[in-house]
Amino acid sequence: YAGVYKNESATIADYPVYHVTFQNNNTTFAVLSVAQGTSLGEAFPAAPVNASFRFVGWFNGDTQVTSTTVINSNITVTAKWDFLGSGTLASPYEIPSTDAWNFLADNVNNGNTYSGKYFQLTNDITVTTMVNGTFSGTFDGAGYTLTFTYTSTANNGTTPR
Repeated sequence: YAGVYKNESATIADYPVYHVTFQNNNTTFAVLSVAQGTSLGEAFPAAPVNASFRFVGWFNGDTQVTSTTVINSNITVTAKWDFLGSGTLASPYEIPSTDAWNFLADNVNNGNTYSGKYFQLTNDITVTTMVNGTFSGTFDGAGYTLTFTYTSTANNGTTPR
């Protein structure tokens, strides 16, 4: 049970207990209990690992939740991820997998142009999601192959000739 009581003589019944649910990719990663007005401290979970992305932190909406965040209600926090690399010419954002490509495509299709940012393919990958928005960054295939698989439902599932 995480949380340090402000009143040393208090019992658990004197403080409401809240639950912090940690979600990663729509899956529950951990659920921890904490007394109202305290933080998770050492009980805070270790960062999840994903070889295709850099873990940014746990977020409740746009607010980052850390081991020192004071909890005063039940909350669900979500893992936030970003590309490996920093998006510069010296350290481009890495696209090592279909998941990373889909992340890029979704962000561009939702209005992020990545103007002035650099990307580099780091593996051969096959994708089915295309970038339909405006991409203004620099994309380097680095000798790898990006294969796009297209299936048209308008042609009964066959590729147009």
